[in-house]
Amino acid sequence: MALCAVIEVLFDIDSGHEVQHVYPEGVLTAQELSDVAFSAFPDSMSMELRGGSSVRDSSFALRLRRRPPPPGSPPSPHAYLFGHVFCRQRQDERLRRGCEQKSIVLLSYLPLAGLLEPLARLVGPLALSYGASALRGVFEEVQRWPPLDWGSQMSLPLLGMETLSVELPLLTSLPGSALPAAVAASLGLQQPLLPAPVPVPQAPARQPAAEVEGQQRAGSSKAAANVAASSRAGPAAASEGGEVAQAQAQRGVDIYSAAQSEAVSPPTCLAAASPAQVAAALADELDGCDGLPLCLLPQAYGQQELAASPHGDCDCFTPLRGVLPQLWALWELLLLGEPLLVVAPSPGLCSATVGALLSLLAPFPYSLDYRPYFTIHDPAFAPLAAGTPPTPASGLPLLLGITNMYFLKALPNWHNVLSTGHTAASLPPSSSGDRLKEAAGGGCGGGGGGGTAALQAADSGASLGSSGSGNGFAGGGGIGSSTLLGSRQSSASRLASLLGRRPATPAALLSDPLDHCWLGYKPLSRPDKQLMQRLVQPEASDCADKWRRLAAVSSSLLRRHFNDLTRALLMPLLPYFTPTLPPPPTHQASDPRVAALEPPPLPPFDVASVLAALAHKDYVPPEALLERFGGQRGLLQFYERLLRSPNLIAFVHMRRLAAEEWQRQEWAAAAAAVRAPMAELMTVESFYLLEQQLAAARQQHDSSHGSEGGGADGGQASSVQHLQQELRSAFSELPEDLQQAILNTPAHAELLGAAAG
Repeated sequence: MALCAVIEVLFDIDSGHEVQHVYPEGVLTAQELSDVAFSAFPDSMSMELRGGSSVRDSSFALRLRRRPPPPGSPPSPHAYLFGHVFCRQRQDERLRRGCEQKSIVLLSYLPLAGLLEPLARLVGPLALSYGASALRGVFEEVQRWPPLDWGSQMSLPLLGMETLSVELPLLTSLPGSALPAAVAASLGLQQPLLPAPVPVPQAPARQPAAEVEGQQRAGSSKAAANVAASSRAGPAAASEGGEVAQAQAQRGVDIYSAAQSEAVSPPTCLAAASPAQVAAALADELDGCDGLPLCLLPQAYGQQELAASPHGDCDCFTPLRGVLPQLWALWELLLLGEPLLVVAPSPGLCSATVGALLSLLAPFPYSLDYRPYFTIHDPAFAPLAAGTPPTPASGLPLLLGITNMYFLKALPNWHNVLSTGHTAASLPPSSSGDRLKEAAGGGCGGGGGGGTAALQAADSGASLGSSGSGNGFAGGGGIGSSTLLGSRQSSASRLASLLGRRPATPAALLSDPLDHCWLGYKPLSRPDKQLMQRLVQPEASDCADKWRRLAAVSSSLLRRHFNDLTRALLMPLLPYFTPTLPPPPTHQASDPRVAALEPPPLPPFDVASVLAALAHKDYVPPEALLERFGGQRGLLQFYERLLRSPNLIAFVHMRRLAAEEWQRQEWAAAAAAVRAPMAELMTVESFYLLEQQLAAARQQHDSSHGSEGGGADGGQASSVQHLQQELRSAFSELPEDLQQAILNTPAHAELLGAAAG
């Protein structure tokens, strides 16, 4: 089951966040519903309508850690909630803020970014138009979907209106925390949802909303002017996104009315698969010939396609376009599990950037905690603000996407900061293609006062690359070329401009937002200049469709490049999760290991031995790795960091689990093949023995019947009937060719015919 809950949330400046409807009830606790409500809206000033629009829609992803269950309740088998939000802001002059904000949140136990995003865009307008009944209808429609087929393309119906074509990721590309739910979804494991008296949290205290408002009070006058302009524009100035959403909702009226009248089964929730089921499912995604991971063998899927991953179809070029030279350093950071703060002007751009970064790791799953969109109401904010370092041991998220600049003050110890989406070069185009106007208006919900700064940064060349260090930071941004903005500046003037705008610390974003990257981590890899020259750069005047096509081409080039690098890094680890094949058939009968059903154990994974093998003179690293790390010395230094990272430890653990299960299945099948001839021989011998016993019993029964003048012995008759039944059963287990030979022999056929009669 792809969804676990569908929620409608209302935000009001006076009453705060309020969960208006949730279906099914009882899935989430009151605290979890409150967490979802506080994460369902953009921060502060990014919530204002801009550009004279009376309606504006936006969407973004979220990920939340589940809360402990109430006392006396069983713990949930699912550790995280994954979701996608459809937020609508509608002008309403009666409200103090001047607009109404509602969100529809689709929640799942599964990391299905490629499914939840289009589903939220379709369901959001429909649910906002029809309320609670729409939430129930959508949830029950999704509940009737077939079990998910991981690693394949699926076409899923939705209330007869649309058909979602979704490419599901491989199980082995998911983090370990999501595997029990993912395997259960593929097996169709569900359990009835028992209604629980979980109250829907009403309006929370006003303090949090006022708190957020106060943090971005600067620039409120400009936002008020924008809202006033949108008020004067009226409904005729509705944005294109709002018109499309209204048309979708209107189209579903008749279909939805018919769906409401259908009888539906009680709601169920997704169960969790057992460890044995998880291991068996992971083993199914290994190569059938040698048990190697398919995602590390591209020839198994064809050279033109990469193995499906959770974020494999996202646009990884547009959100990261302003910091292309830093992608290799960011790739290192994520592989090693180092903390990273992603700053963007809106939740949509923020979560898209986090997804783009994670897509560069494929086929390596990111197994640590992360938040595509992080707010001050997240339970993890308090320990982070108190100075607790984000580490895997602390259980705090290490990858955060934020839109509120207050975090730069509250989390000063985060030395790796990526800022994106603040210039027109890194903003996705609107449907009208006027990206500069969108940047000036805050894009998809730009932060308070950031729209004008974004436009100024774009006009002044802020997206061009800069490098340098200050206070322990190494900074960089842009692609180091004038092709982004079509600038014709000379090299000297560009250099002077870059030196004049070089920001020393992330605190510079508080006064002048721009696309930049600050790294307290010293990377060992270097950018691939040839790849950067091959990337197709859209022009500022390109329409939205052309922009998307060019971005798709560049995204494919980036994913292919980093996928090849990641696979090359993992190749030396293959011996530690490669199963041992059973002996060939000619030697199986004499091999004691096959008879005992005990395959040899996998070699133990020892960091020291791996490093020794990599440092050996006979080891020749791939040329691509040598180029990126500047030789074998730099590559060995990176392996020393990588082999101790929690990300890699989790990856190797899941791979070894899959290899051990695949090895167990193959050796069990080989042992059964060894025993098969002996079992067939025993079946034939049993048949002939029963045939002899039946012939003797019939002869004794006939002689007893004749000597007693027609009086038959009841015990002998019962014995004959019992032997006849056993003979028929033994005959059905014989090979077909032997059955035909027996029927062609008169003596055997007569006895078998009597048994059948």
